Amino acid sequence: MAVLVIADHDNAHVRDTTHKTVAAAAQLNAGDIDILVVGQGAQAAADAAAKISGVRKVLLAESAELGKTIAEAVEAVVVPMAGDYDAILSPASSDGKNFAPRIAAKLDVAPISDIIEVVSGDTFTRPIYAGNALETIQSSDKTKVITVRPTAFTAAEEGGSAKVETIKGADAAKTDFVGEEMVKSDRPELGAARIVVSGGRALGSADEFHAVMDPLADKLGAAVGASRAAVDAATPPTTIRWARPARSWRRSSTSPSASRAPSSTWPA
Repeated sequence: MAVLVIADHDNAHVRDTTHKTVAAAAQLNAGDIDILVVGQGAQAAADAAAKISGVRKVLLAESAELGKTIAEAVEAVVVPMAGDYDAILSPASSDGKNFAPRIAAKLDVAPISDIIEVVSGDTFTRPIYAGNALETIQSSDKTKVITVRPTAFTAAEEGGSAKVETIKGADAAKTDFVGEEMVKSDRPELGAARIVVSGGRALGSADEFHAVMDPLADKLGAAVGASRAAVDAATPPTTIRWARPARSWRRSSTSPSASRAPSSTWPA
């Protein structure tokens, strides 16, 4: 099995989420794992990706549009090479959640999002219902397009010496980059953080939420989350994603079938 991992990086370094996605790829019993680095001025990131253990080669594609991680440009790079791979993986980051469904649509396959476990080469577990249940999905698609929840996997170690190949970049047809607004924070992203501090509705107000949760998060080097009840009550700003631990309820389904009948382990 050959697997392509789309790297999460800042042009100078590959983020820890990439290492964890490589670890997920290894659990697919992949004989060959390649990493695709898309960006602009991203040679340093490609060199860093080449040091991850278990990687066969690193493909570097650059253009102005790829530097902005525009989904149409990423899709234009990935789709022509998809026939060489049995699975295409990316971290379930904001970028990965943006371009992975588009790649899946172009390949006419069902995307498999936010997996937390690789059961086998075609079977995966993912949370549903806001993390209150777990679903096991078996896919019959020839090429599987998967996003990986990084916090569910242990990062692959370094020590590799893969070769770096430069491939042709791509533009974003019929798409213009207008601008972006980025919120800078010293805290880790919620989806990739090793520690998350999460407040609930009992904090009472946005001011109290920040007075209690922000210093604690800064002390622990943690990300900040909030319960669904707190978000619904507008206790924290609604831009804070909420986090709730998954319970061990499970159901099974087969992709791409639209029928998702609960398994016998689903609670009555």
